Amino acid sequence: MEELHSLLDRAREAHARGDLAKAERLFLESLDKGAASYADAHHALGVIYHAWGLFSKARAAFEEALRLGRYAESRELMERSAPSKADGRLDELSRSKIANLHATLGDAYRSAGLPAEAAVEYRRALGLCPQFVDIRTRLAATLTDQGRRGEALEELRLALLEKEDYVPAMLQLALLAAAEGQAAEAKRTLEAVLERAPGHPRAIAYLRMLEPRGESA
Repeated sequence: MEELHSLLDRAREAHARGDLAKAERLFLESLDKGAASYADAHHALGVIYHAWGLFSKARAAFEEALRLGRYAESRELMERSAPSKADGRLDELSRSKIANLHATLGDAYRSAGLPAEAAVEYRRALGLCPQFVDIRTRLAATLTDQGRRGEALEELRLALLEKEDYVPAMLQLALLAAAEGQAAEAKRTLEAVLERAPGHPRAIAYLRMLEPRGESA
């Protein structure tokens, strides 16, 4: 129990100083370790997802907080977590333009060495246009910058579900899979790249990196 309380304290501290990516990770870890019945933990996750523009996830978190007893504030935020009527009326071109603005801001944050802030903007962009695999691939790179390789792999797999022949995501996935000890997936992915782009120099180089090294004489 002491470990759980320490974890929750760290999550709240990260949230208070604006490190939402770390706060999300710590709150999710706390849920796995016994805080699933804590309304405040679900409420905090809802606030984080709302800030990122992940409205369906925010709503689910607020609903859980409501079920566990955090009523008034969670109810208000849950209602606000639904996309506004104005968002619903956005045409495809407008959504694309706004998504790209978020992505450009994300690029600026990443260039400034602020990956957590960059990830927030990329997620906002994807909230508007989840089919933009280039932005999802940049989000994966940003998560990798933060050492969040598992999450980065998930984003890359989502990108490839949307567009299975998107080579930048395939190459990044192969590198990450290899780094995580998943050599078979890395090899399959690189071979798929070469099927689509024969002679691709990076794919060839990465495949050579995966080859077992013989003992030196």
